[in-house]
Amino acid sequence: MSRKIPVMTPDPGKVNGSNMKKFMDHVNLITGKNLKDYSQLYEFSVENNTAFWKILLDYSGIRYEGSPDAPLKADDMFLNRWFDDLKLNFAENLLSNGDPDAPAIVSYRESHPRIELSFREVIKLSQKLASKMKAAGIGKGDVIAAFISNVPEAVIGMLTASSIGAVWSSTSPDFGINGVYERFGQIKPAILIGIEEYIYAGKVYNVLDKVKEIASKLDSLKQVLIVPAFENFRGEESVKKNENLPEGFCYFHEYFKDSEPLAEYDRFGFNEPLYIMYSSGTTGKPKCIVHGAGGTLIQHFKELSLHTNLNKNDKILYFTTTGWMMWNWLVSSLVTGACVVLYDGSPVHPVKTALWDIAENEGLKVLGTSPKYLTMCEKTGIIPSEGRSFDKLEVLLSTGSPLSADNFRWVYKNVKPDILLSSISGGTDIISCFMLGNPMLPVYEGEIQCRGLGMSVKAFDPDGNDVSGAKGELVCDKPFPSMPVFFLNDPGDKKYRSAYFEYYPGIWRHGDFIEVTDTGGVIV
Repeated sequence: MSRKIPVMTPDPGKVNGSNMKKFMDHVNLITGKNLKDYSQLYEFSVENNTAFWKILLDYSGIRYEGSPDAPLKADDMFLNRWFDDLKLNFAENLLSNGDPDAPAIVSYRESHPRIELSFREVIKLSQKLASKMKAAGIGKGDVIAAFISNVPEAVIGMLTASSIGAVWSSTSPDFGINGVYERFGQIKPAILIGIEEYIYAGKVYNVLDKVKEIASKLDSLKQVLIVPAFENFRGEESVKKNENLPEGFCYFHEYFKDSEPLAEYDRFGFNEPLYIMYSSGTTGKPKCIVHGAGGTLIQHFKELSLHTNLNKNDKILYFTTTGWMMWNWLVSSLVTGACVVLYDGSPVHPVKTALWDIAENEGLKVLGTSPKYLTMCEKTGIIPSEGRSFDKLEVLLSTGSPLSADNFRWVYKNVKPDILLSSISGGTDIISCFMLGNPMLPVYEGEIQCRGLGMSVKAFDPDGNDVSGAKGELVCDKPFPSMPVFFLNDPGDKKYRSAYFEYYPGIWRHGDFIEVTDTGGVIV
């Protein structure tokens, strides 16, 4: 069999300076091992599953209290509980590593003015809102739902929820009312955050009436907060006043403008609910998938810091809506001290090169797109490298569907010859990735670079045999922290168990077909 030729081989200096290499050196120091490459590090991480996640927790700098000496309770794929003796605060961890005056959020909304908020400003806004909500009796276990586009208030709302132990759940404003109610009606939110207007392809959509109708269907609501329209929002305070809104409604910044910031962060159990995500709902009402704070945090740290090589003061943009798990994943970039760049609207408006222009002008290190977007660029004759140096752009992420061979060739010809093209694959079910990129490894056409650290991913035939080198069912046969903590409204965990664990008893079956290649990569 002929040897595969990589389309990109990373520079040895970059490999040695990467976060993944630094972590491998740390593992060697802690364990006395002599792991020499990613393949050996990966095998260590899955063969020594609990030890790996404990080492990663200590390495990550995640702030917590309690003892991590019992990482896993019940070494059972379905019943597992990670770090049950720990308490932490998700928002505290996301906001503690950035330079106070460095940008935490940069926001673009098509042709509207760029907005920038520093870590200091984001901390102040989220802590003031948290203080107001706490005073109103909102706290641990309450749900804050958002019908909102990809704007700074969405991030601030999520940080607020997690800072007080509440649970965050969001949908994008292009969802229909019935689709939103099918989701929010099940989770019984105490607070609804709605956006007044959103923009797409130059057209402004006023959705305040939709917010009102959604609110009228939710008996659990104590308060509705409205993020004001473009022309009425200039920084921290809205120009519009609340007299034009129905009873129980208030403009977002008006609601907490007179509040004092939260004095300190309370800490909650590692497995306390953080997010409610949703299945597609193709076979009935969407299932409500509940993810825990600690598992989400440690998994996202691993994927963003190690696999994506994101560092303090870097900038990352992923083109996403708030209704997709990639939004949650993107916002977790804050844990590295990086700046999250938000984009709300059409990726090809006001010009077809809008995302590439932002990548150049903002100095992005990481840009996240999709095969559909890259194919569109190719078919319309866009050449991103024309007139752009992309000096800081090192990683191009893609997910949503597999990258084609043509996508790989187009990127390396028209974007940057040494860019790390990282196709990533996972899902809402795990709010993370099974397979993704790696700064230590070459890129092969048509392949995802590697299986993620700690993710014991295999290809199984129908009889449950490992068929590496051939196509099979994607399974994960060891526990990992970002598994759902439970499904909402699921007595006895029947829906949860049937969704993943019935076909291969006790083993997670994801529903995709993969091939693990001889390079260590994966074809989906």
